[in-house]
Amino acid sequence: MNIKELLDRSQKSFEEDLKKLPCSSSNEELVVVRSNSKLVLEPIWREPIGHDEGFLYKDYIAKHPKYQHIYLRREVTERLYRAAESLSAQYQLVLRAGHRPLSVQVKELERLLQKGKTELGMSPVQALAFARTFVDDPAIKTPSHCSGSAVDVELMDTYSGSYVDFGSYMNTESQVSYLHAKDVTKVQKDNRMILLSAMLQAGFAPTYVEWWHYSYGDNVWAYFYNKETSLYGLIEPDIR
Repeated sequence: MNIKELLDRSQKSFEEDLKKLPCSSSNEELVVVRSNSKLVLEPIWREPIGHDEGFLYKDYIAKHPKYQHIYLRREVTERLYRAAESLSAQYQLVLRAGHRPLSVQVKELERLLQKGKTELGMSPVQALAFARTFVDDPAIKTPSHCSGSAVDVELMDTYSGSYVDFGSYMNTESQVSYLHAKDVTKVQKDNRMILLSAMLQAGFAPTYVEWWHYSYGDNVWAYFYNKETSLYGLIEPDIR
């Protein structure tokens, strides 16, 4: 598929049962992501974004102090550098999260489940569907972040020294976070397309409900690019 076909495909929400896609279970290792002139690292646990995910990471790191970096599969890392380098001089790619420990994933799902029931007044069934919209449920499929195949990214405007306006904060749990949300300005939509184009050209797949979330090698990527299998299963970094 060419870039126009990929852009068109990114506007479709895939309802298929992705857990049916087999995984080739690559043994490719996790590596520490390093910053460079085009890639800025701002781990979510150092600068939480009005959201509990960063604090869940902080709690995990307090118990596992050697978990001090953002980790990704080696191929995912190389493609991330490629995406950053493809941006014009006006932008730097900002990486907020990569690998996520499974225990953090489970707690994040539980947090959203409780939010749905207590804050939003949802039934248990509705709350579970709400939680699963924004966080992969390990009971359904291998979570992308937990396989080291997913990144949460945004852009820095090097001319102004400020973050680019995407119309919502990262990890906002509403339809304004959808990649092709209607309730955003033209400038905000254009900014999303700048990020989307760079990530697509590097081989990443977008996530329909989160403008900041991209993956390479997981089941969403496999479905998006018509692959027969995903590449990566669950993994934890070697931090002994």
